[in-house]
Order: sequence, then structure tokens, then C-alpha cells
Amino acid sequence: MVTYFNENRRDIVIPGTHMVVDESMSAWKGQEGKYSATGIPHATKIQRKPEGIGAEIKCLCDGDSNIMLALDIMEGKQAQRLKKYYHLGLGEGTAVILRLCEYWFSSGRVIHADSAFSSTRTAIACLTWGLHFMGTVKTASREFPKKYLQSFEKDHGARCLHPRGGFKLMKSSRGPDGSKNINDKDIFALAWYDKRTKFLISTVGTTIQGEPSSRPRHSREVVDGQYVTRLSYKKVPRPMMVQEFNCFSNIDVHNHYRQGSLAM
Repeated sequence: MVTYFNENRRDIVIPGTHMVVDESMSAWKGQEGKYSATGIPHATKIQRKPEGIGAEIKCLCDGDSNIMLALDIMEGKQAQRLKKYYHLGLGEGTAVILRLCEYWFSSGRVIHADSAFSSTRTAIACLTWGLHFMGTVKTASREFPKKYLQSFEKDHGARCLHPRGGFKLMKSSRGPDGSKNINDKDIFALAWYDKRTKFLISTVGTTIQGEPSSRPRHSREVVDGQYVTRLSYKKVPRPMMVQEFNCFSNIDVHNHYRQGSLAM
């Protein structure tokens, strides 16, 4: 069924420039395959998820329309290691992205992903197969100058070296082994100093000033002897590279509609 779904979407949907990779959960209330012959073959358990037990599905969607383009079901460690691209030794997250985006290799599209998939290796792999990549870096910071970029957050733990909304950018035209990147493309490491610093790795983008990020703020005031709520917005400057990364949450929005509003 998943194969037919993916083939159908490839035939009828032409995605835009930006595509998003993330995960979804399809809730399961029954038995598991390791206890019952009629149970779900592999149940993923993620406590932090609203529906924490079920089939975990890696998804690819169009960044403009939110239309789901491809699915890849998680089947357990052993089964995942037998799937395409895992043998390259680039990690599970990179292999998932390559499988989901295989049909669009050499199209120059931009793949957006969160920290579960993002790494320097993923960015290089996407360049190798003719795609661009943009993702957040948290724990998978090998070959990424995270500690150096963090050193600009504060001076001796007190004074901020960058105003909120400031950023620092680094670029490299060479891979970890010292060789030139594919097609002489640069890889960028960006730190955006918001309330919490966000780290991006990207192979595309610009640092010209983008639209500021608007954060709603509520305050209570007394008007004519009655409490009223005032709504204002805090504007946080950001470069275009950060603004363009906004579509990374599109699959989360899709999940909220599916699990929440539609209760599917």
C-alpha cells in the first residue's frame, strides 16, 4: 500500500522548490507482533508524542502546499539496516532522506528537516545527489562548528555578545576529508541568537534581512474599571536563511489536523 501511495503521488503531484522531511505516528491500540500473530509487526514507542504507541512513519511533504509526497514505514533496527542507502554508513536519518527524496534527485530542490535528520553528512549527501539541504543541528554536531558558534552567545555567562535576532555565519567549500564539496558548493553553518540560539546547517540561502519573526505578547490592563487584554507583537530580526526554514514544521501541522481536527 505504501509503495502504491508513493507511486501515485509521484505521478500526480509536482512539488515546489521546498520539501520537508519529518515523522508521523499512526496510533495503535491493539497487540504487538512479538506477542500475537495478528498484532502490528513493529510498534514504535515514543513517550513524548501525543499518540506515543503505533506505527512510526517518516514522511516527505511539499513545503508550499503541505501535500504528502512519500512515506517510509519504520520496521525495527534489523529491517531498517537492510533498506536502501543504509549501507553507505551515513546514518539512519540520512538514509531515510535519500529514500524519500530519490525520485527528485538532481532537481535542485531544497530539503528541510529537524535535528533528527540534520548533520553535515546529510548536507553533503544531498549535494551528492543533486539536492540542497537545510536543517537544525542539536546533538548531531560532528563536523559542525557548534561549540565555536556557542562561544559568541555570552561573555563570561553574563553579557550578551549578540542582540536578540543577531546571527553569525560560517561557510566551508571543503568536506571533512579536505576535498572540495560536490560541484564546488558551499556549506553554511549559521547561529541565530534568539532567546535560545538556533543552529542551522544549509547548502543554500542568503543572509540579507528577512521579515522579522513576530511573537505575540499578551498583557492585562485596566480600562474604565475593567480588565482588558492587550495584544502586541515582539519583532525579532532574522536573515532570509532563517525565514526560508520556516516550512520545516509543515508535517507537524499536517499531524495536528489529522490527529486533532479530523481525529483520523
